[in-house]
Amino acid sequence: GSAADAVSDTADTAGAAVSEVVANSNYPDDLTRVKGIGKIYQKRLFESGVFTWDQIAHSSPSRLKELTDAIDAANVDDWPTQARKLTAENDRVGARYSGPMPSDLSKISGLGKSAEYALKMGGIVTYAQLANASVEQLGDLLSGLRGNPDVGSWISQAKKLTS
Repeated sequence: GSAADAVSDTADTAGAAVSEVVANSNYPDDLTRVKGIGKIYQKRLFESGVFTWDQIAHSSPSRLKELTDAIDAANVDDWPTQARKLTAENDRVGARYSGPMPSDLSKISGLGKSAEYALKMGGIVTYAQLANASVEQLGDLLSGLRGNPDVGSWISQAKKLTS
């Protein structure tokens, strides 16, 4: 079928995968969980094709410093060690990401870390993907979380951020 059918099928599959707690491994890691990596360094790493803790774990401190233009206080020498630990603790050994450049979903008001993670696991990592999601699809992806987030507002905000 059409591209719309493909998107619909993908959305259905993503919703089913999350409800069955089948992990999608093709998502970028939250690199800011490595002490010394903030939003700016994470963006620079993403722009350089480094999306996962495993990639940091297998990079030299000198290469990471070159990619991020990190200051000495960022303690780049410790990033690979921290990343190896996060990789092991989160079952992300060998993980790579091959999707679109991730957006900073934390800019969406009301969207917290756990919701961002649930969306990521469902394959939503960009403003455009969030803007094109249905309220029902987001409800399915977020079904395991507490509270009743205003996903309609998230979709509206994402639409504004993509225009």
